[in-house]
Amino acid sequence: MKDDSCTQEKTEEYRLLLLRMLAPIRRSNETPLQFEINSRSIVMASLADFCRTNLSVNKLLTALDQVVANALRDKKECFVPMRSSYSESMDLLPVMTAWLDEIFHETRKIDPLAIEILGLRLEGMDSRTISEKLETGLRLVEQIILDIQDLRANRITTGSGAC
Repeated sequence: MKDDSCTQEKTEEYRLLLLRMLAPIRRSNETPLQFEINSRSIVMASLADFCRTNLSVNKLLTALDQVVANALRDKKECFVPMRSSYSESMDLLPVMTAWLDEIFHETRKIDPLAIEILGLRLEGMDSRTISEKLETGLRLVEQIILDIQDLRANRITTGSGAC
């Protein structure tokens, strides 16, 4: 039986879910109160429309990690399966909240623009377009993308992180 997590339609659903979750975080960078986010509320609101099916926590989080990895690559293709470090016995809300907090804190460590760059990549923009939109250097954008890739890859391969 074919795994539906790699279909184009599912990939798009995961990408849209991630964009919904990142939108409030991207807006929080415009305010002075950008030190923390209400990740639980963000996740609850984002998942309300998404959870029409009984999707496993493991599958969802692995797919979201893959969407992030795919968005950061220049060549867009169906993502390569990654080793999952998520347990099936986890409850969705606390795990998704921790996952979103992790994304938020990882990107803030890299650069204040990192979450915005990730969001723009998820919207389909290339590095040059992002650098023009943010009025910053192309090399900086590309370095931030590499730094996010390195952090995410390290977290996935080591199984470390909030999840």
